[in-house]
Amino acid sequence: MAADSTVAEAQLLVTHSMFRAHADWARRWAATHRRLYWAVPHGCLDPWGLSQSHAAKRLWLEAVGRRYLDDAEWVIFATRREMEKAEPWTRSARAVVVPWPVRFPSLEHRQDARTAVRRELGISEAAKVLLFVGRLHSMKCPLETVAAFASTSAANTHLVLVGMDGDLSRSDVEASVPRRLADRVHVIGPQAGDRLEAIWLAGDGFISLSQRENFSYSMAEAMSYGLPLIVSRGHDLAHELQGTGNGGISCGWLVENAGVDSAVEAIVAFDSMSEQETAALGAVGREWAGRKLSPAAFRRRLNSLADGGRQSDGD
Repeated sequence: MAADSTVAEAQLLVTHSMFRAHADWARRWAATHRRLYWAVPHGCLDPWGLSQSHAAKRLWLEAVGRRYLDDAEWVIFATRREMEKAEPWTRSARAVVVPWPVRFPSLEHRQDARTAVRRELGISEAAKVLLFVGRLHSMKCPLETVAAFASTSAANTHLVLVGMDGDLSRSDVEASVPRRLADRVHVIGPQAGDRLEAIWLAGDGFISLSQRENFSYSMAEAMSYGLPLIVSRGHDLAHELQGTGNGGISCGWLVENAGVDSAVEAIVAFDSMSEQETAALGAVGREWAGRKLSPAAFRRRLNSLADGGRQSDGD
């Protein structure tokens, strides 16, 4: 087989996702050649995901999946919460948490980006920008985000929604914006590269009311740019953040899933803060991301696992 010849010299296989033939092939290949493999489920064991095509997935797990997970040297999850949700299937496995890395950007040009993006979108320098960055999909609740914003008296904040079409289109989201807010809600479609970086730099905060996120790169990126968070409990990564206020996280507000009322309270609180206060709150998340989500931290964790260690969630 082409796969066998491709990995013939490999000492370790890292297999991603599940419910496909490659998973059992990796287990059998590793056993035959006395090599090791790591299994990375990527949310496949989340109860909601397992509820979709439930019978077929349950059959695969019983016939193939349990042994695939049990025989892996490590089963790697991006967050503790993702790992906990998978426990019914990994009780005999060596499960460990390794958060995915994000680039740690320079903030040197933040003021230039802030000025340029605001000028382009018709936003005053004094106003705050609250960013939604993600696919326009009903699971990620862009319509609920607009509704929550529209229910506030947050007169000093603009909502900017960035993302490609999903099961909702840009025009669907635009149509949900009340006419009175047409100049304060900006639906700007997908962005990439330097343009997306400028938008991140121009932001003052990040909001995501998504129903489910086993990790959420957008949330991680927002922290790396030093933006305070308004995020739902569906973000597994949010439960890694420890804090005493704002719903239990240290760099923003943790709100109920699809909880428009609790999101309203958070948006109003964000709107009432000074620029210095939001920057200080965001700095807490940026410092955490620098320690926990940097590429260097990711390499250290993987090297530790390769050495047989469990210290995957330390600095």
